[in-house]
Amino acid sequence: MMAGVIAVLAIIAGIWVILKFRDDKTFITIIVILVGAFLLTSTYVIKTGNIDIKSGGGIIKFTGAYFSWLGQAFGNVKSVTGSVVDADWRVKSNSTTQNNETIK
Repeated sequence: MMAGVIAVLAIIAGIWVILKFRDDKTFITIIVILVGAFLLTSTYVIKTGNIDIKSGGGIIKFTGAYFSWLGQAFGNVKSVTGSVVDADWRVKSNSTTQNNETIK
């Protein structure tokens, strides 16, 4: 529990330092989205993997499981992107002009 509290405080302190020295709203938005995404995905990995992050061994197990999950997620995105690129997107025929009838 203490490790989790320290991690959250470190994240909050990091965000505060970044926000203190940056006035760009786009940069702030990106940082907030990245931190939120990390918190959501790490919660998912902890819950589905039944990982106890209260100990040093649990944090090491979480780190391995998180990066394994992240690698699989990027692999899935790569696979879907490849399938989309390889798809035949050309129009083969126009069904509305094949039977020469006017649709009313």
